[in-house]
Amino acid sequence: MRFCLSLFLVLPLAFLVGLTGCGAPEAKRVKVSGTITMGGKPMTGLPPGVRPMVRFEPEGKNDPVFAKVEDGGAFSVKVIPGKYKITGSSGMFPLGAPKGSKDKDLVISKDIQSDMSDLTMDLQK
Repeated sequence: MRFCLSLFLVLPLAFLVGLTGCGAPEAKRVKVSGTITMGGKPMTGLPPGVRPMVRFEPEGKNDPVFAKVEDGGAFSVKVIPGKYKITGSSGMFPLGAPKGSKDKDLVISKDIQSDMSDLTMDLQK
């Protein structure tokens, strides 16, 4: 009886320990970095807490990835290799500038397969 009780407790624990290493492997990511500017210069005069945004939207069903933009407009992000629609914005209108606004989003398409360090987005061009 005691053997059966021990077996009853030990087998589920062994099963759970065996499952801990069975997750899907993390996809390889590549680093993309660059700058976002306005007329070739860092964006200034934005309200407190507002920063330029660079959004990477992959083809397919994956969620978009947002790059962290530093002072001066430098950004970097790690993404899964693939095709992306990349949107650069001043950050004033996260869902796109209203009609008639001088604030424009820049949208480019890129096939990113390896590290990229020279992606330049100028919102005034």
